[in-house]
Parts: sequence; C-alpha cells; structure tokens
Amino acid sequence: MQDKKPQKPNGLLYHFVYGIAYLFFKLVYRFKVDRTDAPDSSEPFVLLVNHISNLDFLLPMLGMYPHKLNLVATMQMFRMKPLQPFLWWLGFIPKEQFVSDPKSIRHIFYMAKQGGNIEIFPSGQSSYTGESTQIDPNIIKLLKKLKLPVYSLRISGMHIALPKWNMSLPRASRVELKVSRLFTALQLDTQSMAELYPQIVDALYFNDYDWQQKNRIKSFRPRCAEGPEQLLYSCPKCSKEFTMRSKGNTLWCSHCGNAVNMDEYGFLSAAKKDDVSFRTPPEWYTWQKNEYRRTFGSASVYSEPCRLFRISDAGKYLPVGEGTFYLSRDMFEYKGTCEERDIDYTINNHLYPNFSNEISGYFNIEIEGRIYAIQPLNSPAVFKVTILKELFSESCVMEA
Repeated sequence: MQDKKPQKPNGLLYHFVYGIAYLFFKLVYRFKVDRTDAPDSSEPFVLLVNHISNLDFLLPMLGMYPHKLNLVATMQMFRMKPLQPFLWWLGFIPKEQFVSDPKSIRHIFYMAKQGGNIEIFPSGQSSYTGESTQIDPNIIKLLKKLKLPVYSLRISGMHIALPKWNMSLPRASRVELKVSRLFTALQLDTQSMAELYPQIVDALYFNDYDWQQKNRIKSFRPRCAEGPEQLLYSCPKCSKEFTMRSKGNTLWCSHCGNAVNMDEYGFLSAAKKDDVSFRTPPEWYTWQKNEYRRTFGSASVYSEPCRLFRISDAGKYLPVGEGTFYLSRDMFEYKGTCEERDIDYTINNHLYPNFSNEISGYFNIEIEGRIYAIQPLNSPAVFKVTILKELFSESCVMEA
C-alpha cells in the first residue's frame, strides 16, 4: 500500500456513520454509555479500548461523541478495496497486527501533531473467549512519547452479542460503554512503566461472562454452540486434543463421548451426569493453557504440517508453498517452500508476542517484509499456537 498520510475524519461522513451505528446499537442492543469522565475540552487525547468483538471499531464513536477519533485499525480492513477510501476519509490509520510497523507509528505521531484524537486497541486483536487477552507493555513507550492525556473505554456485552467464534447472527445482549480518565500527560511523564502498565491492564480488563452472570440476558432458546470447538479443542474429561465437535447447542468429544450443552444465557453445563464441563469458555480456555504450562517444558517443540499463502493487497490468499512449522519457547520456525524456493525462516518469540489469527484456520507471519498466512492442515492447531505464544509472552513480561 502506498505511503498515504492519514487525515482528520471527514465531518459529514463521520456524523453519517455515527447516526447509522447509533440506531443499530440502540435498537438491537439497547446500548448505553457512561460519559462521566469523558474529556470536556478540545485538547487532543489518546483513547485505549478493550477489544471484544469485530464491531468494536464503531462503538468508540458512540462513547466519545462529539469528539472525532483517528482509529489505529488492522490492515485487514484496508485490504477490502471497496471500503478503503471510506476508511481514509474516516481518519483510520492502518497497521499490521503483531508485527513491527514503523509506518503506522509515524502516522500516529503525525495525526497527534495535527490535533487528532488517537484511538488504540492495545490487545491488538479481539477476544475469542470473551475475556481480556495479553496487552503488549510497549504501549507505555508509545504513550510516553505522545505526551497526551489518556482515556479508556470499556465495552461490555459485545462478546455475548456476537462471539467471534460464531458471527452468523447477533444474539440477545445489551451493550454498555464506560469512559474513564486514565492518565494526565504529567502522570505519564513521572510514573514508570512498572507503575503504568497494571493500571492499563486493570482499566481494560473484561470478562463478558462475569458481566452476563450479573445481567442474565436470556435468549428465546438455547444459544448455538457451533464454532467454539476451534479454540476449546481439548476434552475436559479425557484431555484429548482436537477431538471436540459441535452441532446446535451441544459440544461433544469424538473420542470419549463427553458432551456439553450451552444454555439460553451462553453458559455451559454437562449434558449427562458423568460428563465433565466448564461453566464458561474462558474457564475452559484457561484450563487448556494451564495444561501446557504444566507439560510444555523449555525444550519442548510443537510442530504441524501446513500450507503457506501470500496475502495480496486486495486481501486474496494466494497459495505459494507448503511445509512444517515448529514452535518452541524462544523461536517460531517455518521450513518448506515459499514462492517456488526452499526456505528455513525463524522468528524470535520475544519480538513477536503473538500472531494475528482467524477462526477460519489461519495465522499471519511476516517473512522478509511481506505478510503471509499459515494454514495448519489441522485447523484448531491455530489456537494451540495462540495459547503457547500467550504463555511465552506472559513469561517474557514477568522476566522484564
């Protein structure tokens, strides 16, 4: 993509999109916003937002109105050619997820100097489980250099409404937004990274199932449980990997027959007396992670055969190779073919805390400055890679 500078949002288009989003979220999800701590001046600011669904890019518009925002958005959106001019007019700033992208950093500073309000999702990708994911501590370095006051926006209810593992239809829910003042420019300057980071984590933490437990928003029938077996792939009874299947509101294990039902609220329970279940997807996901924390040692290596695709500027996935990936605590390695040549490419896990991934069975990596997608032949392996990368990233944060 050409090195095009972002701009302040076009007022007419911004207000039009705001109006459409307001009507949609008000009619479908009865959204409400607490603006008690919202900025009351024209001074530019940074807004940090928790990332809970694929529609999150619209909600800060509603939460911060009438302030206009320059959203740092995934490059995936800009690869949708029909949308591209509208994204520029709305002031979006493109960024590749989980890779070094100096161009986007330059654009962020450029817009800050132009008086723009910078909106960032520090987790980098929306949550699949309904609970917060790891936030890269390097966000503190960016905030300190920007020297702008920082606000947070916490979104609740959107995972219950539109879980990323099944976005076929909106589900019964309510959407709540809460604006908070996080840091002044002086606090950013005087506090250390160790002091600032936990405040950001706390301000943006969410668990939509805790929120649902309090609000108890019921659907007319048991909610569809088709899709989460991609990330909840280990059976809680026999512990076999990649054996979970789904149909209707039931998940079951193809190895031992253990079955789990999803109810009208989105909670899980054992289908029969001797079945084993977790109450929520975050609990199930955390159990899987803890199993690897216990069994995946410093010398362990996880590998899977895979296909390699180049992602074109138009967002098309072009097959360019096949091989095997290897993941250890320190390195990710791809061995195979790429663009009609043999390669052995390694990535340091300390430099790349995670990979952008999709429920459809891909995760993205950067090879020699170009973005490629890896498709494991075993589709749920994408989320095993995600869990292991999260574990390695957590250990790096603790060591720092």
